Amino acid sequence: MRGRLVARAAPALSGLLTPSGAVTLTNGQTVSGLVIYASGTAITGSGVDNVTIRNCLIFYNQGYNAGEARGIKLTNCDNVLIEDVEGKNVGAPHRGALSSTSQNCIYLENCASPTINRVTTRQGSTGISLVSCSDTTITFHENHDSRGPYPRGQAI
Repeated sequence: MRGRLVARAAPALSGLLTPSGAVTLTNGQTVSGLVIYASGTAITGSGVDNVTIRNCLIFYNQGYNAGEARGIKLTNCDNVLIEDVEGKNVGAPHRGALSSTSQNCIYLENCASPTINRVTTRQGSTGISLVSCSDTTITFHENHDSRGPYPRGQAI
C-alpha cells in the first residue's frame, strides 16, 4: 500500500489496533479497534440493525477490475453508528478519476437513523454516499481527494 494514513479526525485510534480482513455484520454487532485490509468491500451489512463501527482504520481496494469496492456498505440497516473511523481507497491511481462510481468510502442505502461522527474519508469515488436514508446525522466529517468519475466526486 502506498501512502500513509493519518488519523487526525479520530484521536482514539492512536492506541493499538488489531489487523483484520473484511467484516460482515450481524444484528447488534460492534466492530471496534480494527485496522481492516480488504480487496473489495471492507465492511458489509444487509438487514442488520443497531450496529456500531468505531475506532477503525479501513484500507480497501477494488483490485484490477472496475467493480464495486467500498470501505463500508450497509443496506436496509437501521440505527447505525459510525464514529472515529478513517477509510481510504488504497487502489486509487495517483491522479484522475477512479474506474467506477462504486468505490465510495461509506455507502448507506435505505438506512433509517444512521449517525456518522468524526469520520475521515480519502480517495473514494465519493466520501459518504447516502441513498434513501432518513433522519441522518453527520458531524465532523473530513474528506480528501474524492475522485469520481462523474457524477461522483463529492464529500457527501
